[in-house]
Amino acid sequence: MRAKCAGVAGADARAAPLPASPLMTMSGLVSHVRRVEYSWF
Repeated sequence: MRAKCAGVAGADARAAPLPASPLMTMSGLVSHVRRVEYSWF
């Protein structure tokens, strides 16, 4: 995740790339992965 998100500006990380899916943002995806991995361990 860190390598994929490197160099992305904060505003771009919070912007929804798909108008039909406003909740799917890069920062939302990172947050989701963090919560899932935390629950695994």
